[in-house]
Order: sequence, then C-alpha cells, then structure tokens
Amino acid sequence: MVISIVEDDESFREALTGLVNAIGFDAIAYASAEAFLESDGPLISSYLITDVQLPGMNGLELSRRLVALGIAIPTTIITAIAGEEIRRAAIAEGAVALLHKPIDGAALSHHIYTALQPSGANQNI
Repeated sequence: MVISIVEDDESFREALTGLVNAIGFDAIAYASAEAFLESDGPLISSYLITDVQLPGMNGLELSRRLVALGIAIPTTIITAIAGEEIRRAAIAEGAVALLHKPIDGAALSHHIYTALQPSGANQNI
C-alpha cells in the first residue's frame, strides 16, 4: 500500500517518509498539494498525510479538493499550530486524525493501521 506525504519542509518530509517506510508501507512524498494533484498520487494512495500549512493550496484545501473530485483517501492532517479551529476544520474535511508536530510515530502508525482495516476510518481526532 502506498502512503502519500504532502509536506513542504524537506527535512520533515524525509523524516516522515522514513517513518512510514519503517512501519511497513511504501511512501511517496510531495513538496506541495499541487505536485500531489498533478501526479498519479490521488489514484494510487491508500492513505494521505498532509501538513496544514503549505505554500499555495494548504492541506485542508487539498482534502476538500479530493472530496470534490470524488476521491476518498483516509487522511491525517499534521500541524505545528494547536487549536480548536484547526481541529474543527480537520473534522469538517473528513480527516481521520489530526496530529501535532513533532509527530508521535506510534500514534501515526495506529491511525494508518486503523484506517486501513476493513472496518475503516472510525477514529476520533
């Protein structure tokens, strides 16, 4: 299964890619939401990890765009900004999880495995 990562910070993107690979998935990383949408990423991804703050289209807008295109990918939104507004926005966009930087690898792994189980994305953000 392919886990796509959309993160503009190169070092964090590389670290997330390594983490996803270490928990047993193939990771493909993109530096922007636009790069992800212009690739075959939306068609091959089993799970999406996206930062909220991205240049151009942000992670919440990316999630909204995928829904508008009829593409349902379980998504974890990551952010360095804590707050109720971000949490509500992530829920509204259908995210299965909202994680704050620095990312807890065990929590991310749990959310991915839970979302990819046959029972699906019945998680609490």
